[in-house]
Amino acid sequence: MATTTTEPEIIRRLTPVEPTRLSMERTSAPHIAVFPFMSRGHAIPLLHLCATLLRRGLELTIFSTPSNSPFYRQSLPKDSGIRIIDLPFPSHPDLPKGCESTEQLPSMDMFLPFLNAVKELRDSFEQSLSEIAAVNPPICLISDTFLYWTQYVAEKLSIPRLTFMGTSAYATCLSLAIAAYGSPIPKDSEPVLLPGLPHEVRLAHVEVPPTFRSLDPKDPSWTFVLETGAAKLRSYGEILNSFYELEPEFVKTLNTQGQRYWCVGPMCLWDEPKPVEIPKTERAECLDWLDMKDEGSVLYVAFGSQARLEEAQMREIGAGLEGSGLNFLWVVRGEPKLDDGFGDRVKGRGLVIRGWVPQVEVLSHNAVGGFMSHCGWNSLLESLVYGVPILGWPMMAEQSLNGAWAGPRLVFAFPVAPFALSSALCPLPYPVPFALSSATPYIYNRIV
Repeated sequence: MATTTTEPEIIRRLTPVEPTRLSMERTSAPHIAVFPFMSRGHAIPLLHLCATLLRRGLELTIFSTPSNSPFYRQSLPKDSGIRIIDLPFPSHPDLPKGCESTEQLPSMDMFLPFLNAVKELRDSFEQSLSEIAAVNPPICLISDTFLYWTQYVAEKLSIPRLTFMGTSAYATCLSLAIAAYGSPIPKDSEPVLLPGLPHEVRLAHVEVPPTFRSLDPKDPSWTFVLETGAAKLRSYGEILNSFYELEPEFVKTLNTQGQRYWCVGPMCLWDEPKPVEIPKTERAECLDWLDMKDEGSVLYVAFGSQARLEEAQMREIGAGLEGSGLNFLWVVRGEPKLDDGFGDRVKGRGLVIRGWVPQVEVLSHNAVGGFMSHCGWNSLLESLVYGVPILGWPMMAEQSLNGAWAGPRLVFAFPVAPFALSSALCPLPYPVPFALSSATPYIYNRIV
């Protein structure tokens, strides 16, 4: 890998920041620098990896920002001697004050301004990493693919960079194939055949991730994709949160395209981060409530930390769950406006949690027999690990690709659509079908 290269003109040079004061000592253990993206869905798998590296005796320095570091500290083994360096998060005119993670964004319409603010961390990151490298040089930098500009800092300091993106080999292959196809897939066209894949894959417009729909260099979202891709090609390789046996043909395809990929998942099996921001009383309520339910009788409903549902959609989901007769655990964001009296009418069989729950603990609980999900890759892997059937409702990013892949390949995944799935669910060897079989048609017809 080249260590002296000229960065693209689109990467803006920033003004220097004041030097940081770091306490470092040279150690005999291999030292790795890690920089997660400021989003729970991105950070948690990488924290799993960090915990495993710590248990194997490696030394870690994690870069963070002030409001994200408490979660990182609580998620990692105690007394590990891990070093977390807080970089001051830049203010941005289009972001609320104090917003340092995607979970704090009032709307995902602010995602691009958030990325622009994150990019301004570059100079403070370079200053801190160079100070560390002068005392105890890292053998590599592991950083999220979204933090593409860290590649150029790593090259400047002659540190190999490994990229981390918590998606599947399938979604990665299809993203490359969509770009190679070279033109947008029209809304009204038949599904098109994508090039360069191990077997025939046809994709309709609705299945294409939103950032891959225009392929217009003037589109800021597509420009960001190109920037991350260019930096990834210059990296030492990429870590995938997947495992070879799950998608062998796509892992093989990736490794024939001139870059290194390593499957190290499912990361949720390595270590379970302990959440920090969920109150102990609420966490106990969630799990204690599940303890009182019969095996396989609860439908867990959660759409990730970033999806924003409209009020009408929330009411429709609520109406479907209420009319289904199911026990359900429903995780919502903010203060959703549900129908008056909803809580009283479902009391005892339905629990609505506002905030964040320990999803691995929920999915591993024997009372949970089904998962209505946005098809985020973390959620799909966790459901696979614990054998929980999924009702998939993709909402953003590569989730449509995840859902399209899982449906025909995994016996536990079913797409949300306005038709009954009673006959399809009943033969499954899980305790949940008896509950879902009666509720599914009603829920589907209400929410779609």
